[in-house]
Amino acid sequence: MTATPRLFEGSPADIGAEVFCQVVMPIIRQSSHQLSANDLALVYIGFIGAAYGSMAADFGQPTANVLILDMAKTMSESAPLAKEPLQ
Repeated sequence: MTATPRLFEGSPADIGAEVFCQVVMPIIRQSSHQLSANDLALVYIGFIGAAYGSMAADFGQPTANVLILDMAKTMSESAPLAKEPLQ
């Protein structure tokens, strides 16, 4: 299989979301048919951990901690998502 370069445009947040949806989500969709809900959660945790490590390397761990905690706080205070969680 030959890799095809992709061009992502937009704001940094839009680019991050587009990369996740176009590159990562197909892998997660495929994995979701083969993994338990717990193992699928660990796949997501792996992506989040990798992103955290990259932010710590780029901005320093204290700043990465602030970014992660602010993001988690914002998400926990947002409206419920439409889809029911996996059991």
